Amino acid sequence: MGYLESSLMDGEVISYKTKLSWIVILWPLLLTFIFLIAFAEEVPGMVILPGIWLVIAIINYFKSEFGITNKRLVLKTGVIKRKSQEIQVNKIEGISVDQGIIGRLLGYGTVVATGTGGAINRYPSVADPLTFRKRIQEQISAVEARR
Repeated sequence: MGYLESSLMDGEVISYKTKLSWIVILWPLLLTFIFLIAFAEEVPGMVILPGIWLVIAIINYFKSEFGITNKRLVLKTGVIKRKSQEIQVNKIEGISVDQGIIGRLLGYGTVVATGTGGAINRYPSVADPLTFRKRIQEQISAVEARR
């Protein structure tokens, strides 16, 4: 059971879940590979730092959760240093996607939710951010229809 499932309130249902894009593993993997080729025979210790970065990136990839329920928008990253952000669906005023050309080509981006009182929640490196935004907008519409 993940963070999102374990933090559900009474009557709360998950409508959509996604995760970090695989791109968060790409740069640490490339750096580790480059250091392995360049320094493995000369200075084996030079591979340790990029290797640690790679392990942290892999753990973060598998343990991060992005989700929308009928009540909240939730982000959780990290294991040792956990970061979670939540915003109530009925408090969301706007939702946008920041996506550069590389993000468009590789299918990732940052979802930005603005809430009442000027709250800004950024959800970086989201896989398929346009679908995530669409699901959030659908949930906002469902909440407004129930009012």
